[in-house]
Amino acid sequence: MKNLLVSILFFLTLLTPNMSYSNEVNREQRLIQIMEKAIFCTVAYSYQLRFASIAVIIVPSNDPKVSIDALLSASKSWIIITETVQDALRDEYGHLQQYLSQYKDQSVQTLSSQISTEFITLIPDEFIPKLYNSTLGCPALAIEARDLLKDKSNSPEPDRIKPHTPKRKM
Repeated sequence: MKNLLVSILFFLTLLTPNMSYSNEVNREQRLIQIMEKAIFCTVAYSYQLRFASIAVIIVPSNDPKVSIDALLSASKSWIIITETVQDALRDEYGHLQQYLSQYKDQSVQTLSSQISTEFITLIPDEFIPKLYNSTLGCPALAIEARDLLKDKSNSPEPDRIKPHTPKRKM
């Protein structure tokens, strides 16, 4: 009986490092997936900001679906999220900065080209909803990235602790 317990404990000690290695590999793969999706969200919010800004400039009475300030904030947040994930892959897993930068640049160019093509080929009633619906999964991705990186400061999720009303002058 003692031999059986000793052998079970021995096998459990062997499994523990392998399981943590597996979790680390899963974390690295998840960071790579988040970076791919974060680049998409960055480009999509950037184009939403551009088109909303143009719509307001051309016809000042236009009321964009989302405020320009909110889109600007989301665009900045996604740039920060992408850079944070890129830094984690570089610092924690040894990915080369040159490779990560090239991948990001190529992804941005490909997505920008795709959006530009759709802008030219689709009618506005098809293009605008498609562009705005493309970011539906981005807030959940930001929360997942924040949880994975254990850094709450880079989430575009609003800070609900502080009131967002301006102080009144007395």
